[in-house]
Amino acid sequence: MHEMKTLNRSGSLFLFYGIIMLVLSTMSTKEAFSEVIKVSNNESVQIAVRDAKEGDIVDLPAGKFAGRVTITKSLTLRGAGKDKTRWDFVRVEKREEEKKDPGGIKISGENITLTVENLHLHSVKNLNTINLNKDTQKNSTLIIKDCKFTSEERSWPSIYAQNAKITIEKTQFENVVSNAIYADRGCNLKVENCKFKKGGGNGSQIRIEKCNAELANNTFENVKGMCVAVIGGTAEVLLETCQFTGSGNRGSPAIWISERASVLATDCTFNNTNGTSIIVENMAKLEIKGKSLFSVNEDTRNPLIVIRNGEVTIGGPNSGDNTTFDNIEKCGIKIENNGNLNANGCRFQGNTKKAVFVDCKKGNLEMRKCDFGDNKSCIIVAEGKTFHLEDCGFGESQSNTIQMKKIWASNPMIIRCAFAGSNDSCIEVKGSSSLIIRNCKFKDKLSEGHSTEDPLVRARNGCNIAIIESGFSDINRTCVKAVKQSKINLEKCNFTGNKNGTDYAICIESKSKAKISNCTFDWGNSKLLSAKDCESVTIEGIRSKINKTENTQGG
Repeated sequence: MHEMKTLNRSGSLFLFYGIIMLVLSTMSTKEAFSEVIKVSNNESVQIAVRDAKEGDIVDLPAGKFAGRVTITKSLTLRGAGKDKTRWDFVRVEKREEEKKDPGGIKISGENITLTVENLHLHSVKNLNTINLNKDTQKNSTLIIKDCKFTSEERSWPSIYAQNAKITIEKTQFENVVSNAIYADRGCNLKVENCKFKKGGGNGSQIRIEKCNAELANNTFENVKGMCVAVIGGTAEVLLETCQFTGSGNRGSPAIWISERASVLATDCTFNNTNGTSIIVENMAKLEIKGKSLFSVNEDTRNPLIVIRNGEVTIGGPNSGDNTTFDNIEKCGIKIENNGNLNANGCRFQGNTKKAVFVDCKKGNLEMRKCDFGDNKSCIIVAEGKTFHLEDCGFGESQSNTIQMKKIWASNPMIIRCAFAGSNDSCIEVKGSSSLIIRNCKFKDKLSEGHSTEDPLVRARNGCNIAIIESGFSDINRTCVKAVKQSKINLEKCNFTGNKNGTDYAICIESKSKAKISNCTFDWGNSKLLSAKDCESVTIEGIRSKINKTENTQGG
């Protein structure tokens, strides 16, 4: 009988603990082990925070609250909803001590975790909404969920932090004139599913300086200034599936990367930005992956990406990435001041000026498997160091498809590229530059009602072009022309077309030189070569159905 009683007591005890665990399982972890302190509309939030214990929840009902607080312990500040509970922070300029302490919500202490949920937080004048300064806190954690931040003109950053861990989710920043988020040295920042709307002008919506950050699934809409700034050699940022619409201006890009910072952007969209989308400068690095899109506002005359003594990599040789530049008004990508671009799998279409522009002595351009659709002009190199195109396709161009004025490095190359024609030349090389064209295909498709005397490939002003194992088909004008002391080397090329035209396949003029070897001609009007006032022309191993050439003034 005694043993039976012991068993019953144990069973009752087991049942009791089971009920307790069931109750706890239906509650959140915070509520299960924390006290909820409800703040009345007339009560000071600071008093509730002061009286709360470590890990408690300070609950603010629907309504308006005001006043600043200092957080010295781990707490949760929770409202009834970002559209229901509003908390205003006003700086009192008459109090000198408040001038030295800019935080509306200030964290003070070590290893403190502050969670802010379901609140509308509003600041005025020179005041941080939330401040985690390194002088007052160390190794703190800030978690923000389902909140809304607004501020008035000339405001300081809404959230300022140093040496802290910050996570912001499902939060809206609206009309924030200065920085919405300023993550300074030593921070670890994560921003997900947030919306930044309007505001801008005095800073960037997110400023990341010498720290790490992950920005995912965020939208920036009609921000009249910079959206994201990444600064400093220790800054590393992951930017994923973010959208930038109607943001930036002529003076500020949507994204600014500087001072050796590094950014990886994946599947991002820049739609109708009001200025430059991205500037990469001062030895910073940007890598673009996935299916990113760049388009432009009709009034924008800025390049979409500016590389200024920085490095940009788009896609990978075998990655299948597809970054698109669509309907560009002035320029897709501009390289200046020692910039470097390595682009793979890009598409440029419907651009009314130039897709890529290189304008610096040490500028480097490498492009592979890129597609240039219907553009006015595709690539212009005013001055550059290296130039390499491989497996690219060029559609019909309204102006010169590729124009090179000055290349300083040796052996710039165009390999296995296809040209569909141009109203001007497909390739024009000027000055002291050299160029190797290998295994390329040229066709001739002029716009309806348009005729031209421009050749498909033109060498002028002392340049040197070698065209090797390339084909010219369905051509109704001159294929290759050298003028003004230039040099042309044609080796193992095929020339087909000119069935209704009168042009020569090859023209060498004004003290230029040519070497033509092992080429094949099926040229309908029997005019293969025109040599006028040239320095020399060497022909060997020619195969043709016709043999008529014109030789004027030597050659």
